[in-house]
Amino acid sequence: MASSVDIIDFSHYLRSFMGASYNLSTNPQLTETIKGFINNRRKEFLFSDMFLLMKSLDGSSIRSIPTKSVGFAVLSVFHDYLKGDGDKLTCDQATSLASLDFAVILHHQLWIEKICDVFQISSAPRDLVVRKIRDLIDKHDYTTAAWIVKALGFHDSFSIYDIALPLVAQDKVNVLESYMEGSPRVTREVIQFLDSCSRSISGLDEIITRVPGVKTEKIHPKIFTKLVKRLIKIFNVDSSVCPNVSLHSGIGTLRFLVSRKYISNTLDDDTWHETVKQTVKDERKLQIELLNLLCEVSAVSEAKKWSDLFSIPEDQLPYPLQVYDEASNTASNSTSNGWDNLWDDEPSSAKSVPELPDLEMHLGEEDIKFINDEKEFIAMIDEIVEYYTLVSYDSEWKPMICPLSKNVVKVALIQIATWDNIFLLDVLALRESNIWKRFMHEIIDNANLMILGYGIAGDFKNLRTTFPDLKFEPKNVIDIGPLSDMILEQVKIPVCKTPDDCKGLAKLTALVLGKKLQKAQQFSNWEARPLRPEQIKYAALDVYSVLKIYEKLYELCSSKSLDFAKILDSFTGKTIRSQPLVLDQMELDPNDSIQFPKLPVREFKCVVDTMLNGLGVKLRLIGADVHILPNNFKHESAAIIAKKENRKILSSGKAYERLKNLVPPGHCFNVMSLGSTENQMMRVIKRYNLIVKESDLLSRCTKCNCEKFISADHQTMLHWLKENRTLPSGCPINYGLLQAAKNKSPTSEFFICSSCGYIYWDGSHLSSLKTHFGLILTT
Repeated sequence: MASSVDIIDFSHYLRSFMGASYNLSTNPQLTETIKGFINNRRKEFLFSDMFLLMKSLDGSSIRSIPTKSVGFAVLSVFHDYLKGDGDKLTCDQATSLASLDFAVILHHQLWIEKICDVFQISSAPRDLVVRKIRDLIDKHDYTTAAWIVKALGFHDSFSIYDIALPLVAQDKVNVLESYMEGSPRVTREVIQFLDSCSRSISGLDEIITRVPGVKTEKIHPKIFTKLVKRLIKIFNVDSSVCPNVSLHSGIGTLRFLVSRKYISNTLDDDTWHETVKQTVKDERKLQIELLNLLCEVSAVSEAKKWSDLFSIPEDQLPYPLQVYDEASNTASNSTSNGWDNLWDDEPSSAKSVPELPDLEMHLGEEDIKFINDEKEFIAMIDEIVEYYTLVSYDSEWKPMICPLSKNVVKVALIQIATWDNIFLLDVLALRESNIWKRFMHEIIDNANLMILGYGIAGDFKNLRTTFPDLKFEPKNVIDIGPLSDMILEQVKIPVCKTPDDCKGLAKLTALVLGKKLQKAQQFSNWEARPLRPEQIKYAALDVYSVLKIYEKLYELCSSKSLDFAKILDSFTGKTIRSQPLVLDQMELDPNDSIQFPKLPVREFKCVVDTMLNGLGVKLRLIGADVHILPNNFKHESAAIIAKKENRKILSSGKAYERLKNLVPPGHCFNVMSLGSTENQMMRVIKRYNLIVKESDLLSRCTKCNCEKFISADHQTMLHWLKENRTLPSGCPINYGLLQAAKNKSPTSEFFICSSCGYIYWDGSHLSSLKTHFGLILTT
């Protein structure tokens, strides 16, 4: 054995490193110095020598922090040596037990784990080691005891009453969770015990009396219920281990579903039936609880349907069901105020909140594109990258109705909205596609593409769990929620009142847009295929609402002379390339500096490039002669049509850069794709100095661009409908539109497009258009 003098001298030398970094990866000189010492020692005394060296370095530094300790650096280098050249060496019993005593003094989990591993304490006589751990338990040092037991894997030598439950009483949850790792038996027994405490804490009486430092404020059934739910998720334990908490969670879920269905009316029938079945399953107590809840909201007939489905004996039914008269669909003594007893926090003023109009899309059904094959997937990526600098993002997944569910959330549908299209990406159909790597790189990681979302961090988290092997780091993302809070705080405008049960994106839509965002499909099964039309509409509206909120925020900032781009900069901490349009500060291409004389809008002829269909429809609404290029046409086709028909070209992005060189200066205009179609239209009106009058509105068919109409009164239209008359050209008339005009006055006049048979009539929509376009109309 080496003399202690040699070791002390070397420890003094190592202390010269105390002003330097103890991180071995950044201090190779320290590493090599320790290795040299190890290689020069006699192998039969190496463990005792290294223990003495470590102790001499840190013996006076009780509870020293490993990352700031030369002694821990020595221990780490010795550990690596034992995994390599010294893998055949064994530690003597005396040194093992002495190192354990030293680890207790240091009282740090990293120290204990490393010392137990290096000095092979698990190989020492088990009874001696267990006795030392029990000494710690007798001294009420449950934390150090837990660290040692975990490091050695000695869980089987102790019951949960020795270490685990005292840690619960002292509210040392992090230590408890660490202790439970690696021992399914301890995990199961702890969760079972805590589950019993979720009903009654009497089982903890002996522990509370015995253990010092008990956090009495944490000894409560509700606290234990939450702890069980947490442990179930962390350790992926089946919920059958905790029947009390499972029942409690199931009842909470049923309360939520009943509230959604019968109080806020935000759950449709299909979703209601599906989620209730998923929640109650074959659990009789939950089935009966469902019946009680339904009776309390006077939904007795619905409760009767479920009781028949569950085949519940009559003596177990709630009283309203026992006296239910199916013929009259009533239950004697049933009341409608039972809900107030169930939901004490129901706002009494909820009914005073005015009903808001539903949010509607300006896009048509043909603009909602369901993507479920690789060819469409690639086309979507290409379109977004080439034409857009701003999109909104959302995703849907099968709801985890039960809080104790072990299932990992995986995205079933991704929604991406532009100003012209909404893409619904079927993740289930495309999950094995190799295109996802490109999607992550060119869409999610694209610094030149601003991605808007609401609670978008959660969407990206679920995207990572869906594709764990794909790495992505979003570069240009804004959460519309915090951005709205910041802007609404600055503009100081009155906002719409919302019911208390209106939350999340629905509440933000109501506050900012004054519209109601329907959420009835939120908890539907998004893994079911095919998706129902209601689900498709919900998914599209959800992601579309984010774009509309963003647009409204810009308008609010403009009305208050606030610099929207500057707010975005301060919000993101970096320059945002994609910004809303500021008409008074338009930066034009040199080719667009040519001034045009005033021109009546009906004399303005243009061809709208692909991906700008929405703009084309808007311009037709105000009377412009617009040729809309189909999406499957090449961009160069716009130049051919423009030359042949003497039209201006409206384009954007890279396509504009190509097309502007194919026509005379000023004949190709970059409308930019980042704004809404209304903003784009305003740019065109300003650029070409167009004059728009009230008489121009709806002077041209928005479907086919024709400006010739056939007029007919109400009786004539009904006669034509009866005869199924066609246009003189043989084209059928779109009589289906008459359904929307059933309640019109008999004096209403109808106008049929002479080219495509589309029907128009004077109505409230015309006055709405006049109001909407009021700012651009010339009197």
